[in-house]
Amino acid sequence: MSSSAENSASQAFFPRADSPATARDPDQSVQERPQTVGPIFDSKRANDPLLQFDSHVHESVYGKDPTAAPVAAAPPQPEWLHDHYLSPFLTHNERLRLTVLWYYTRLITQDQQLMTKLQDMVTIVQKYMGWEFAIVGTLDEAVYTRLATVNLPLAILPRRESTCAHTINQKPGSVFSIIDTAADWRFKSSPHVEYGGLQSYAGTQLRLKTDKGEEVALGSLCIASNTVEKPLTPEQKVALVSFAAMLTSEIVTTTRQNRLRAKQSMSEALMKLQAHEYSRQEVFEAAVLEVVRAMHPSASVSIQHSTDNTFLLDGGTSLPFTAVQSGLWENTTMIDEAITSRNQAKLSSTQTARAVVGKCTRYNIFLVVATFEIQHVYDDYDSWFVHSCAQMLGDFVQQQHLQEALRAKEAFLRGITHQLRTPIHGVLTSSELLAEELTSKDCSQKLHVLDDFETALSYVSTIQRSGAELMSTVNDMLKLNNWSRHRAQNIKMQSYDLRNLETDVMTNIFSTFFEYHHKDVSISFAGLSTVQESIVTLDPVLLKDTLQPLIINALHATTHGTITISTRVEESVLQFDIVDTGCGIPIEAQARVFQAFEKGSSHARGAGLGLTLATQAVQLLGGTLSLVASTEGVGSHFRVVVPGLIFACGTRTSPEAQIELKSLPKRFYQLPGSGGTPILLSFLARHLVQRGFVEAADPHGSLIIMEKPNPNGLGLPVIKSLEDPHTIICVTLDDEPISGHLSVLQQMIPIHHTIAVAGPFYSSRLDQALLMADQQYALTSVDKSLVSETLGMPNGAALKNGDLASLATLSISSPQPEKKADSPFRALLVDDNSVNLRILRMYCEKRAIPYVLAMDGDEAIEQFQKATPNDPIRLILMDLQMPRCDGLVATAKIRAYEKEADLKPCTIFMVTGQDSPGDRLISMEAGANEYFVKPVSLKRLDGEIAKYFSRT
Repeated sequence: MSSSAENSASQAFFPRADSPATARDPDQSVQERPQTVGPIFDSKRANDPLLQFDSHVHESVYGKDPTAAPVAAAPPQPEWLHDHYLSPFLTHNERLRLTVLWYYTRLITQDQQLMTKLQDMVTIVQKYMGWEFAIVGTLDEAVYTRLATVNLPLAILPRRESTCAHTINQKPGSVFSIIDTAADWRFKSSPHVEYGGLQSYAGTQLRLKTDKGEEVALGSLCIASNTVEKPLTPEQKVALVSFAAMLTSEIVTTTRQNRLRAKQSMSEALMKLQAHEYSRQEVFEAAVLEVVRAMHPSASVSIQHSTDNTFLLDGGTSLPFTAVQSGLWENTTMIDEAITSRNQAKLSSTQTARAVVGKCTRYNIFLVVATFEIQHVYDDYDSWFVHSCAQMLGDFVQQQHLQEALRAKEAFLRGITHQLRTPIHGVLTSSELLAEELTSKDCSQKLHVLDDFETALSYVSTIQRSGAELMSTVNDMLKLNNWSRHRAQNIKMQSYDLRNLETDVMTNIFSTFFEYHHKDVSISFAGLSTVQESIVTLDPVLLKDTLQPLIINALHATTHGTITISTRVEESVLQFDIVDTGCGIPIEAQARVFQAFEKGSSHARGAGLGLTLATQAVQLLGGTLSLVASTEGVGSHFRVVVPGLIFACGTRTSPEAQIELKSLPKRFYQLPGSGGTPILLSFLARHLVQRGFVEAADPHGSLIIMEKPNPNGLGLPVIKSLEDPHTIICVTLDDEPISGHLSVLQQMIPIHHTIAVAGPFYSSRLDQALLMADQQYALTSVDKSLVSETLGMPNGAALKNGDLASLATLSISSPQPEKKADSPFRALLVDDNSVNLRILRMYCEKRAIPYVLAMDGDEAIEQFQKATPNDPIRLILMDLQMPRCDGLVATAKIRAYEKEADLKPCTIFMVTGQDSPGDRLISMEAGANEYFVKPVSLKRLDGEIAKYFSRT
């Protein structure tokens, strides 16, 4: 066998369902198909329309049952009939018949594959029947079209002259037969007998039953001879009817296949339309019109905006949408009139005959496809396509409206949050500055009355708490808004060590929610130390955004008790269980707590966004958040599950190095007390044991832990009995300022060094307290005055908000930056809001930083350029939104001036009320070094300035 033969034999075949596989190629020798009507023998009556169907007339010319006998004799010629031959009539269901005919035979003569099949079948019919001619054809309103013939040419003949026009008016499934036309008064003078020589004829209908059960005739299959033939046998009649059914089936099947291919093309057009993005509604509408016109090139296509649920047809006719049935409409009155009065020629119209109408579900916008062509019948595929396009148009309009609403909402949020952040910034930073002032050494000496001092600090604390809670609500609303628009953009995958989770999650919780220091609550992260594969690839920010709201939610619900966050890693699944011993959630509220602005109780704290934000965050991670159980008075159990993760083993030691205590003795003594914080005190004791401490029976030489001081408590005599200075950690709920506890202790036991720690407790928070205690213990051998000066207070320190803080700075833990005498720097403060500018000025004065002021960008540029080389501006605190010249333009111009003048770049902090990724990005591109969103904690500002000017 040759190689070519082998290749041919081994060639694979992969069939396609829509492939037009045939037994043989189309016959290329088929006759040329005529385009005009002819021959016309009866020209005198060619322009006369056929009469409508009349059952009495039908019976008088055809008999009661002309197909019952093998050869039916013609009934007597009626006296009223004076024509020299019988003209056919319209059928009893002519409009339905023509509608079905037009639909199933549209453009079929252009389908060469079908024509070949019909020709083959007609050839078989002729050979089987043995008559001279065989013909299959369709009969429309005016002509009979021969689709395939044997021994006769193809032709388009007048319906009036066609013998087959009589066949379609007979009983369905019957054979209409005339053995000798010369002896039949109805046909002996007819054109096909008189001029064509027709002698014998037998025909049956190409019939089709509609979905409503009514039968219609598309045309006929007939045999004929120019000589007189023998009558057909019953078997031959059955065979002729069966052949007609087969031919009808071929025509219908081909049409349905063509429509399926058309629907496929429609689907592809819709997908292309969906695949593109369009900027404006008019652009999208033009694209829709282009797609629909490609599917309906001969129709009129329009998009119409209506206010009264009506649409217009060509010519100005207005129709209500209720006139449309399943998306389709036809001009029934006009079509009926045309069929009955103008059937002598192909029907035409000067007004809309049919239309496909799609309406947008949400809007009165119509997509209208209309045609004057009566013969173009639309179907459900056309309706589906136009409706789909209309729905896409409606969806686009809705999307545009949604985008406009979102833009309006964002503009509103940008404006309102800027207006909110500015006064909140003023409240919080002013309260911080006031707290600094109240707790400064000079002010403390002036305030001799302790009650007045503590009352003032209590007022400041209330201001801070209220402002922080309001700011938290604003931030939650902004975060919810940002995630609703930029979900995918929020995901930034990276490797993360789960052993950092406690510190990362607990950061900022207590600086934002001051009221949590009133709680006798311990927070325990379980399972992190036992996780071997601690490195996981995910977005750590989203993980933090998932867990933080759950912990805050638990803190809201728990006044006394525990909150446990258990971590479990199993194969590719990361699971967290957050269990609290709080108030629980009522059963009727459990189904809605995950919805935005919903809370377990109307009296619960917060805006009701925490669980919603947690749910959105974990969904972006590909995980789920669920409420496992909750019982009122017992507590709640939430579970976070994130599947599909990749884990790796971390280093043996945690990335955060274990604390190193150099001086503190590894023994502690627990004093009895009545401070109302037994849970916190016991948690502290357990933590000390975990860090290698041993509980001692004797306080001498031990670290002492105790509850809130009580002058009449049992523990004070024990402390007073100690002659040598000891380090004391005091646990408090912070229901009054920590300085109050320390002041009382200092009056009672002045020789000891006391650290006050407010709850709730967690590991890293207590580690910070131990580090502070270790530092103080190391100074016990130093002169007392030196100790007091170093710590900013006599023998006392406060740990609050998870920081190492001296009492003198309260919530501002970082030491105030010292201005170096040998290398000072000058600041430029830029803000159009006088309150903000005054706060920045007060801050700089408090920190001994020289400054100049500017109210907008133009003034800032001018002030910067006026600075001399000997006294340059090294730091700029720049607002973003300002009149005349905003912060972006000012920053860019200052950077350009620095390059032009060959100056060392200054440090620019953008301080603004705008909190969007876009604003942050363009600020950095303009030349800002840092971007701060108001309100900015002065502690953070201290730290950031120290980073840039630590060596100044």
